[in-house]
Amino acid sequence: MALMRRTGAVLLTVPVLLVSGCALPGGKQDESLCAPLEESWNAFAADPTIVNRSSFEDALNAFAYDSSTSTSTDAARLAEQNLLDGLAGDRTTSRYFWNSLDLVAAECAEVGEALSFDRHGEPLQTIAGSGADQVTGGTIGAMTSMR
Repeated sequence: MALMRRTGAVLLTVPVLLVSGCALPGGKQDESLCAPLEESWNAFAADPTIVNRSSFEDALNAFAYDSSTSTSTDAARLAEQNLLDGLAGDRTTSRYFWNSLDLVAAECAEVGEALSFDRHGEPLQTIAGSGADQVTGGTIGAMTSMR
């Protein structure tokens, strides 16, 4: 009787895990996404212009579930959010930004692409000006209000 209850519980749990995605394996990391991420960050770290930041954000956004592991995809999204928050003046997000990039770098290293980020671990520099709209082209106010 106890065996039947356990078997029934397992049979009910498996579909729930499959539907929720918990039992599905993550995708394989596309190594071609790794070098552009490193190059675009290093360009932005050397010259923090809007153009270089946009290139870096594009490289982060290239990490998607169909071409990357779920770890690197989620970490790339967090890195982008923490970058925007850090540039807008939130000093607490720098460590989260670097943790996110470290996770992406670890996933890239597993496919043979070692990444090296200039200024690794340094606090993100706030961009002087009229506030978050200048840093993000007006999008951070909308994102902040959605939280």
